[in-house]
Amino acid sequence: MAGIDKHTSTDHDGLPCQFGKYELLRKIGAGGMAEVFKAKLTGEHGFEKLVAIKRILPHLSRNPDFLSMFMEEARLAALLSHQNIVQIFDFGNVDGTYFISMEYLQGSNLRTILRKAGAGPAAGGRRLPLECSLTIVSRICAALEYAHNLRDISGAPLGIIHCDINPQNILITTLGEVKVLDFGIARISARESGEGSETLQGKIRYMSPEQACCHALDRRSDIFSIGVLLYEMVTGEQAFKGDARDAFQRVRRAEYPPPEQLFPGLPQAVAGILHTAMARDPDARFQTCAEMYARLDHCMASGFERLSAEKLARHIRLMMRSDAASAEPAGKERRETLLGFLNRLEPGPMGWTRTRKLPAADSRAPGVLPPGAGSRLWRKLRPAAALILASALAVLFVLYPSPTSRRPHWDQIEGALQAVEDRSFGKALLLFERLLAREPGILGEVAAPYAETLLREGARLGRSHPRAGIQLIEKCIEVDPSNARAHFELGKLHTRRQDYPSAVAHYRKAIALDAGSAKAFFNLGYVYARTADFARAEEMYRRTVELTPPFVDEAWFNLAMVQKRLGKTRESIRSLEGAVAANPLNKLATEYLERFTRGS
Repeated sequence: MAGIDKHTSTDHDGLPCQFGKYELLRKIGAGGMAEVFKAKLTGEHGFEKLVAIKRILPHLSRNPDFLSMFMEEARLAALLSHQNIVQIFDFGNVDGTYFISMEYLQGSNLRTILRKAGAGPAAGGRRLPLECSLTIVSRICAALEYAHNLRDISGAPLGIIHCDINPQNILITTLGEVKVLDFGIARISARESGEGSETLQGKIRYMSPEQACCHALDRRSDIFSIGVLLYEMVTGEQAFKGDARDAFQRVRRAEYPPPEQLFPGLPQAVAGILHTAMARDPDARFQTCAEMYARLDHCMASGFERLSAEKLARHIRLMMRSDAASAEPAGKERRETLLGFLNRLEPGPMGWTRTRKLPAADSRAPGVLPPGAGSRLWRKLRPAAALILASALAVLFVLYPSPTSRRPHWDQIEGALQAVEDRSFGKALLLFERLLAREPGILGEVAAPYAETLLREGARLGRSHPRAGIQLIEKCIEVDPSNARAHFELGKLHTRRQDYPSAVAHYRKAIALDAGSAKAFFNLGYVYARTADFARAEEMYRRTVELTPPFVDEAWFNLAMVQKRLGKTRESIRSLEGAVAANPLNKLATEYLERFTRGS
C-alpha cells in the first residue's frame, strides 16, 4: 500500500486542496459510492503529472464489504497493462479514505459520442460511420483478449471477465485511443470468498443472457456484450429496448430486432459478425475475442478502411464539433470528460431505467418558415397554447393510462430493484417480501433479482448466523433451482456448522450445475478429508488440479496430504512438486517436500 506523508484537507468544496501526495484540482464525477477528481502529483525538481483520483466516499470507508470490493478492483487493475485499457498507477489510503490513482485522459465516452451522433440537424440517427464502429470494436476486442488470457505471477490463468462492457465504459480519447474502463465488477477465478461469482451485476441492456440469468460466466459473456455495443453503433438503436422489465426478459432470450431490419444497407459481413457475437447459445458465438477480432479485421480488409488513431480522432472531433455548433449556446464552457463514468465504485447501474422517454417529435416538416416567422407565430398562438396542451394531455391520459396506473405496484418494484442496484440487499429483501405478500403473481417478473437478493443477504447473514443464512439461501433455490452459486454457499454454511452430509449434498449439486467450479471441488475435498474419506478427497483434489484455478498450489498441497494419509508417498511427493512449481513462494509446500523427500 502506498505511503502517504501529508494530511487530507477537509475543505471538500474549496478545491484545489491537498490529498496525501496529490493536489486535487477539480471534481469531475461523483456517484453513490465514489468520486473522481482531476489531480496533480508533484515531485522533485519541478516534476508534475496529471492523474485521476477515484476515492471511496467517506461514509463507506468503514464498510468492510465495499472496502473489500474496492481493494479487489485495485488489485485486479494493477495486473492489467495494455494500450487499450486505462492504466492504474497507485492505490492507498489517506487518513482512512481509500483511493485509486489512474491515468488522466481527455476525451468522450461512447455513450456521449452516440448521443451526439444523433443530435445534429443532419445526423439522420445515431449511427456511427461503419469504419469508426469496426475500428472501435476491434480495439475493444484486443483489450479483452489480453485481459481474458492474463496469468498471475506463477503462470496460472486468472480467468478475468469484465462483466460490464457498455458505452459508458469505453473512452475515445482526443488522440483517437480506445480505452476500456472500469474493471470494478470484473470476475476472476479466485480463492473462496464471500462474494458470489454468479451474480446479477452490470447494465441489463448490455449483459449476456447467461449473466442476466445469474449463471456461471466465461469470456463469451463479454463477447455478447461487445456485439451489443457494435449493434448499437451500426444501427443507431439499442438492441434491447422497452422498459426495464421488458428489456430484462428480452436479454435473457437474446431477442432483438435483426440489424438488417434497422439498417437495410448493412453489409452482410457486418451483419454476420453481429449475429454470431449475439447468439443466445455461447457455443454458437465467437469463442474468443481474438476470433472476433480476426473477423472484424477481415471485414475491414475487404471493403472498409482501417482507421488509424489519428483518423478516428478526426472523425470523432468533427462529429463533436458539429454537435457543439448546433446544440450549444455561444460562450458555453465545454465540459471536460475523464474516463467515462469511472466515478462508480458499485457495480454499475443494472439497467433498471427510471425514466420513460416521450415519443420523438416528427421531423418531417412540410416546409421551411422564413427567418423570424417562428417566433412571430408563437407570440400569436401563445395565449391558446396552454389550453390546447392541457386538453390534449387530458385526452391522452384517458385513452392511454400511465404504466403506474396499469401496475399499482410498479413504484415499489422499482424501489426494490434500485436497492439491489445499490447493493442494499437487506432493504431489497424487505421490499421484495412486502411486494410478493401483496401480489404473488409478480414473482416471475422479479425472480432473478429476488433470488440474487436472497443469495447475497443469506451469505452475509450466514457469517454470523448460519441457520438464518441457510433459510434465505434455501428460499433462493426455491425461486431459482438451477443456481449453482446458491448450492455452493449452502455447502459452505453447512460445513461451518459441521453438518457434513448436507454440505456434501449441496457441493455435489453445485458441481452438477457447474462442472467447472474448482471451488466446489476443492471444498468438497476438504469435507471428505475432515470425515476421513481420503479416497474421495483425493478424487476431488485431483479434479480441482485439473481445472487449474489460481489457487492450484493449495489444491496440489491438499492432494499431497491426502495421498500421504493413503500411504501413497511417491504420489504425495509429486503433488508437492506440483504445488512448488505452481507457486515457488508456498513455503509450507516447500517445507513438506523437503521433509517427505528426506523421509523417502
